[in-house]
Amino acid sequence: RFLFNYNLISLAVFLLGFILIRRDRIPLMTTINYIEITTFMVLNTLMLGWNYGFEFYAVGLVVSAFLVQVQLSEDRTVHPTTIAYAVFIAIGFLALRIWLYHHDPVYPQLSIADKMYLFNAALVFSMLISFTNAMLRTSSDIEKGLFHEARHDELTQLPNRREIHETLSAEKPGWIAILDLDHFKRINDRYGHAAGDETLRTAARILQAFAQEKDAPSAGEEFLLYGKAAPNIPEMLEELRGRLCAARIQSGDRDISFTVTIGVCEEADTTDEMLHLADKRLYRGKWHGRNQVVSD
Repeated sequence: RFLFNYNLISLAVFLLGFILIRRDRIPLMTTINYIEITTFMVLNTLMLGWNYGFEFYAVGLVVSAFLVQVQLSEDRTVHPTTIAYAVFIAIGFLALRIWLYHHDPVYPQLSIADKMYLFNAALVFSMLISFTNAMLRTSSDIEKGLFHEARHDELTQLPNRREIHETLSAEKPGWIAILDLDHFKRINDRYGHAAGDETLRTAARILQAFAQEKDAPSAGEEFLLYGKAAPNIPEMLEELRGRLCAARIQSGDRDISFTVTIGVCEEADTTDEMLHLADKRLYRGKWHGRNQVVSD
């Protein structure tokens, strides 16, 4: 009778959990559920004994507590309360074991004890497999995200210097171009850093779209393009320069425009020489008026 009434309370708790999920109160729902399941395990073990398998929930609770807490936390770290809860479960498990060595359970063993033991064992191990699988997927997604962040510029989302260096080291391209926005500091000073960031993002989107169209990979930070040897590379880059100069960024009631200078190299023997010459030509273009493509 007592356990039956408690099961009604458990049902009410799970219904409350659905309400909390709909209201995006996940941490509170998780805490309430862990309290309910812990109480459920202790009461059933004390009253029915070890032959029903309710003690398996102790293992499931400890493991799932760590996995769930890490998934819910923003920094993916284990909170001290989770460790304290795991210690509490471990001590409680041992206390139950000692108690039942010296005392009989409240209720005599029923004929369904073996079936309940197998059911609880299967349920807990299924839960552990599910949680572990979910945790591995989460870890994989985090790892992929960190790998992407380590190799891409945060603002423009273009490959960064490290990524592009490894790519260029693997195979010498037919040409390399380095781009730089003219008087970019003036945009930041006049319109603010938010407008400056949007200018960079706009330039990056145009550059990326152009790179995909021309099969010429691009990189962030210093805006770099490269590709296989092909005719009329300077003319192609003039087209890109025109697209960038035609872009407009909204800043309040003003439209921001910008120009770009591009240095390009096709003829050097090594990738490092190509980068050096492209950079040198970029700054020559800066010195001689900006807003141009310099190829020799």
